[in-house]
Amino acid sequence: FGRGGGGGGGGYSSSRFGGDRDRGDSSYSSSRWGGGRSSYRDERPAHLRRFRKQTDEQSDSLQNRNTFGALGSQDVRTNDINSLGRAPVRGAPISSSSEQVKGKEGQSEDGSRRQGGSAGKGAGSTPSKGQGPQVANKKKTAFEQALEDGETLSNKQLKNGLKKLDLNDADTEAKLSISLAKSLKEKKLSLSQVQENLLKVADSEGIAIRVLANTLSKLKGIEGNDDDDEQKGEEVVSGLLEEEKFTVEQLLKGKKTGAEFNEFLKKVGLEFLKGGADSGSLIEAALEEDQKPEEILDAINSVVGEDEDVSAHTRIVANYVAKKVISSNVKLLDQYHPLLARCIKGNPMAAVQICFALQGEWFAQKPKEKQLIITAFKKIHELKLCDHEEFYAWQTDRKEKTKGKQKALLAVFKFLSEVKAKKQAN
Repeated sequence: FGRGGGGGGGGYSSSRFGGDRDRGDSSYSSSRWGGGRSSYRDERPAHLRRFRKQTDEQSDSLQNRNTFGALGSQDVRTNDINSLGRAPVRGAPISSSSEQVKGKEGQSEDGSRRQGGSAGKGAGSTPSKGQGPQVANKKKTAFEQALEDGETLSNKQLKNGLKKLDLNDADTEAKLSISLAKSLKEKKLSLSQVQENLLKVADSEGIAIRVLANTLSKLKGIEGNDDDDEQKGEEVVSGLLEEEKFTVEQLLKGKKTGAEFNEFLKKVGLEFLKGGADSGSLIEAALEEDQKPEEILDAINSVVGEDEDVSAHTRIVANYVAKKVISSNVKLLDQYHPLLARCIKGNPMAAVQICFALQGEWFAQKPKEKQLIITAFKKIHELKLCDHEEFYAWQTDRKEKTKGKQKALLAVFKFLSEVKAKKQAN
């Protein structure tokens, strides 16, 4: 009744008596006639056998899918290639996860700004059309506008506005001086008000004096626009000081020495106020008239006083005296000694001008008479007009262009060395 199964393979029978097929039996073959393939034995319970069993390779693949799936559900910024166990790209810098996260985060934010245009509020972003400026232009105060336009100021404006100014700035000082000068001219401010406000606000008395001096200089310029009107400008400034009962020393001298004060007045164009152009004109006129030394001295003292610095006029007097001494006799220095001493009073270094005056006249008149220049230098040392300090200043001065310096230096070198040695010994 039964039909035999294929040879060589596991027996197979469709007969109920030849045995049932068993899919789990190792004798099962897909070929009826032998040569069947063998399969692994599934030892799972029968109700689970209908589900496909995963191999190791399939298990690894599923695990990887689950891993990437989990990563995909999270924020993309945490997807660090190093965390997946892969080697970095050759040549790329190795960075930590936190650094990569920050870098990607920054790129993402920057990218959103670039794409969004004016939506970003970061540094460097420009306002969109119609948005308008972020900071409105600050409106100028009346004080600031007056300075900008060179207009007059009231005392109230000056009081409040000065506090906000930097008086060390040259442009600011120039604008302020112009407005103050116009205010003084039109009687909007008094000289005492200007002085008081400047002294309160300025960092130092020197700065306040400088601004005040420049203001008076501007006032002089407003009134005297050219050389013909310069005298009128000087009269206005002098009249203002007289009207408000100020002396120039009270107003502008401060802690300056006499020499420094005269130099300061000259620098700002106010030398006409004291010890400047007036005394200079007087001295020049007296020398032209060939007045006696004592008469010239009396004239100087009567104009500027016995103690005021007139060293600015030393060279004028020294040139006059040197011409007489070199052309006639060195002993004439004795007669002019009181006048020369008055010129350098308060400023001993002005005696250097006596050295240059003698040098120039000697080189112009008698350059071959070496002993003459030596005798003249010895005489001014004897009269205590010049000592080692003044002689040394004359030696080392490179700015003065009076002719004959090298020749005179060679002539008096030995004498100056003796003066130096004597000074060091004492």
